[in-house]
Amino acid sequence: YTLDDIEHGILRGNRKPPSLRFMQQLSASDPKCALMMGAKREPRIHFVISAGTESDPPVRILDPDSVEEELQEATEEFLMHTVKVDAERKYVSLPRIFSWYAEDFPQAKRDLFMWVAQHLKGDVYNKLVGMVETKQSISIAYENFAWGNPEARFEAAVVRRKRRRLERELSNGSNALTKNFPSSVYVSSPAPRDPTLPAPPGPPPQTPGLYTSHP
Repeated sequence: YTLDDIEHGILRGNRKPPSLRFMQQLSASDPKCALMMGAKREPRIHFVISAGTESDPPVRILDPDSVEEELQEATEEFLMHTVKVDAERKYVSLPRIFSWYAEDFPQAKRDLFMWVAQHLKGDVYNKLVGMVETKQSISIAYENFAWGNPEARFEAAVVRRKRRRLERELSNGSNALTKNFPSSVYVSSPAPRDPTLPAPPGPPPQTPGLYTSHP
């Protein structure tokens, strides 16, 4: 399996990649076609797939027990960060993903705006819905795609995922943590070290800025 086979052939239901618009990713005789998602497209997959660039969504590792929740959260986080609505100039700025993979999203402009709006909150939601409901003529602009590679996006997404899992375990009264880790992990102060043993090595140096969150 290539990454394109997984993304375009399986997850997108054998849709044409943006770079190969004249042909489908998988041939009809390819046995991988048996794994394709059905005819119903799931646009939210684009917000959990990342090529590692600055304009891509953060890299995520999905939990099989909460895929629906994480798809929704990833879509909301990314669109709240990237969608810009200018009510005075009557235009909406969308991520470039909506241009490259237009066939995966609602085709009618009004339907597209309402699909985007359901993943927004607050002022940006109110502005977009207000323009749609008053039947204003809205222009679409697509953001410039930045090909940089800030490593912190992966780290931030992993930290959020671990935090959510811990919160779910605590809210459910789970004792999984205490079963899987020795009690010494939770002591408030370290045990005294045997002076006859060599001192343990210190932590490795960190690259400045590597773990800062992306704006």
